[in-house]
Amino acid sequence: MLQAQATVSNVGSSAIREIQVAFRVDPDGLRVNRGIVDLAQVKAGKSAVVSWSVCARVAGTYVVLARATADGASLESPARVLTIAPSGRRSCR
Repeated sequence: MLQAQATVSNVGSSAIREIQVAFRVDPDGLRVNRGIVDLAQVKAGKSAVVSWSVCARVAGTYVVLARATADGASLESPARVLTIAPSGRRSCR
């Protein structure tokens, strides 16, 4: 099991409320617990960190990113490449 994190930063001058942060992955290869995290607010000039538990169903290379949505607008993080090596451990359930 891996931990993925994203930081949501508010560079504006007023609080942002009711933010949904989604961790976007290939569902055939990775399993994510709680794919969407709700934030009540991020105050002006502040940041909040959200995290997800990620488990690889199959070894491989995956593109992952986070998307924050508030007030009908969305912003995506830069995509990252995650490589999972084959392992003798049990796979995800």
